[in-house]
Amino acid sequence: MIVKPSGLLGLFSLLTVLLTACAGVPRATLLEFSEQENGGEAYVTRMLVTDEYLRIDDGQGGDGFILLDRRARTIYSVSHADKTVLVIAPRAIELPPPAVFEHVVERDIESYPPVAGRPVRRYTLLTNKQRCLEVFAADGLLPGAVAALREYQKILAGEQAFTAARRPKELQNDCALADDVFVPARYLGFGFPVKQTTYSGKARDLIDFRTGVAAEHGLFEVPAGYRRYTLHERSAG
Repeated sequence: MIVKPSGLLGLFSLLTVLLTACAGVPRATLLEFSEQENGGEAYVTRMLVTDEYLRIDDGQGGDGFILLDRRARTIYSVSHADKTVLVIAPRAIELPPPAVFEHVVERDIESYPPVAGRPVRRYTLLTNKQRCLEVFAADGLLPGAVAALREYQKILAGEQAFTAARRPKELQNDCALADDVFVPARYLGFGFPVKQTTYSGKARDLIDFRTGVAAEHGLFEVPAGYRRYTLHERSAG
């Protein structure tokens, strides 16, 4: 795990310097991750967290981005390619959990190098004895980012439940139901996840972070001319 809390993040650092003196510029926590899908090629993702928003993108502003409006409790998934916005609002979970649905947390007693002075521990999260998620969490690190991610996961859970309910039961996975629908924020209960790996092999490592970063207002705006839709509308059509 490589974490450089004092590092600068490419071109966005230049933007930070240019905007620092501007009045009224939003201040954000900026996080950079290395992600990997089941052993594939690693790629970089970025998060920007403010009191009002959480933005997730690739740091380049290319294909699109995900924006959580924390006050409106709404997620917007923006695609520049087809000029659309998937709108995800809180949705009641009507999908029943499995009849047997037991969650266990195993904590590693070994100590790991601290991050920004915060102790790191490894946790393994299991559901029905299946290893769902391994997470290295830094206790007390970036509580504002943890809160934003918890809000994001809980809103997304309703949409995930809507999708899962339309799959045949034989294709429903206990870990997916736990992590995506019924206990989606359980991995955030131990501190900020500086490294995590899911049962499907998806990995995410925190490689850099900065607090108090100046960010353009436009980064937290949804394009006005894009067509908006919901998965419920699409499935009904």
